[in-house]
Amino acid sequence: MAAAAPLEGVFQTLNVRSPYNPLSTKFSGPDGTVRFEVEGVGAGLQTNIIVKREGSAIMKLQPQMFGKDKVHVTLGGATTTTLVGDIFDKGIFQSKTGEKLRWKTITAAKEEQVHHLDELSEDTQTTIAQLKIFRSSKGQQNTLELTQRGTELEDIVIISLTLAQKFNAGPAGFSSVMANGFIASSGGYLGTTRF
Repeated sequence: MAAAAPLEGVFQTLNVRSPYNPLSTKFSGPDGTVRFEVEGVGAGLQTNIIVKREGSAIMKLQPQMFGKDKVHVTLGGATTTTLVGDIFDKGIFQSKTGEKLRWKTITAAKEEQVHHLDELSEDTQTTIAQLKIFRSSKGQQNTLELTQRGTELEDIVIISLTLAQKFNAGPAGFSSVMANGFIASSGGYLGTTRF
């Protein structure tokens, strides 16, 4: 894959902790204040994944047997609980308010990965976020860049990224991602979900 072009219209950039580990990730603003935190609680296949925004949980994923993983999402003060298997549909993440989003891999080079989150409509797709992850930390900062639209949907951006990584890593969960410090990707897409 060719190098990714810079994201146009960047409105906000969050720094992502290095080295990258999707079970222990912090997204910080330019002043160093932690905006979002992803943490795994538990061990192995029974690891609960919690996403916090400024200390308050906005998502909790509870692994269950036989693909019956439950996800609890709190957006706008309302909590929704559903089975993850009921919210993934053909590579598309769809919110309750109708946004359709899809993570896709742009570059998966040895030293760098770039992933885009596109908002889809009937006839267009617009990139609203770009995640850059570097294998080594030779002066390179892992970042999540958001357009103005991505900033408006930032809770959903972080939740969709966390779920896409979890369910694209396969039956071993995040273990393959943690082993090489990169996001597992399949068929060019990180994964999908709907709330």
